[in-house]
This record gives sequence, structure tokens and C-alpha cells, in this order.
Amino acid sequence: MSAWIWLIGGGFALGACILAMHFVGMLVMDHAMNMRFDPFLTGFSMPIALDSPLFALWLIRAEKLRLRRLLPGVLVMRPGISAMHYTGMAALQFASLIVWNNAWIALS
Repeated sequence: MSAWIWLIGGGFALGACILAMHFVGMLVMDHAMNMRFDPFLTGFSMPIALDSPLFALWLIRAEKLRLRRLLPGVLVMRPGISAMHYTGMAALQFASLIVWNNAWIALS
């Protein structure tokens, strides 16, 4: 039971830190135009940020951590962080038009 508490706590803490780092960075940017966030998309990015680290930590759990056990965690964390980032970016609302280059998004 204690291991599950540590796993859930660690996943939540890591996800909350990733989310906080992203949104604090967005809030301190100085724009010449008004910017706001769509509340639905912003809220939708939160479970992505919280769930992907939890699932990654669950995948790599072991008494002795070996390098080959890290790969599944990386394969979950990387797209999870990207999904949270781009969902948060989609939540941005500017007065002007935002043009996205889907090829660069797919490559990232």
C-alpha cells in the first residue's frame, strides 16, 4: 500500500510541476496584444499533465531500476508533455490569427 501512495504522490507531484512550469512561463511572457486562455482547453490539459507522469512511473516501477525499464516511461512521458503543451497552446486566444505549422508540430 505504501508503494502505491508513493507512486500516486510522485506522479501527481511531477505532473503538477510540469503543468506549473508551463503555465508560469506562459503567464510571464510579455505580449503586445491581449491574450486569454480558453477555460475548457486549459482544464483539459491538466489531466494530461497529471496522468502521463503517473503512468510513466507505473511503467518503470521495479525494485532495481535498469536502463531498459526507462524506455517505456520515456515513450509515455514525451508524448504526454507534448500533448499537454499543444493543448495549452490551443487554449491561447489572441485578437489576431494564430497560424500553426502542422509539420513542425508532428515532428516535435
